[in-house]
Amino acid sequence: MEYSKEYKIGKKMIIESDFSVKSVKTFMGREGIGVNANIYYQNRKIGHIIDSGNGGCLDITYYTKVNGKDKWIPKNSVVDNFVSKLPTYKYDGGLNGVKLRPEHSFDEEDMWNALVDEYLFVRDFKKAMKKIQVVHNGKVFTFVKDNKPHFLDKSYRYKGKNGVSFRKIIKDMYDGCTILNDVSNNKAMRLFRTHCNPN
Repeated sequence: MEYSKEYKIGKKMIIESDFSVKSVKTFMGREGIGVNANIYYQNRKIGHIIDSGNGGCLDITYYTKVNGKDKWIPKNSVVDNFVSKLPTYKYDGGLNGVKLRPEHSFDEEDMWNALVDEYLFVRDFKKAMKKIQVVHNGKVFTFVKDNKPHFLDKSYRYKGKNGVSFRKIIKDMYDGCTILNDVSNNKAMRLFRTHCNPN
């Protein structure tokens, strides 16, 4: 499915907003991966979400503090106000071979799902970067052996020469590659997102 540019703009607005998720846990449901997480606005907990992984909608529970205790509230006006400002977008769909381009609006479920997806992406990126990560020919890969970043500076005998760093060996073997551990965190994350998570 392809989305219009407004979809990416909306997702960027969500990810850069004052909303966030924490304590994200995933589990296997009957129809896919389930998730539960605490949800925050400006680092203040405002509720929690549960996706049971059974094919249904996201269960969103909001609450507020009243006399030091959590009180359930059916809607959160700050969330509603933010979602109302997100752009509408179009997407390509198919129905009996007919292409459709309906207008679609972000809702609170889309918002929290986008934040969960980003949380899981950042978690996976940080875990991956504990090993050497190389981008070559549009793919990200690591090594089975000697795959910790400090091995990049280790010297080996290579092509008849002593003292050749693993970094130089990688660059020689994979001409035109980028070693993500050698670039800025922002660039590494951008490349990792592009080649590991195209959506």
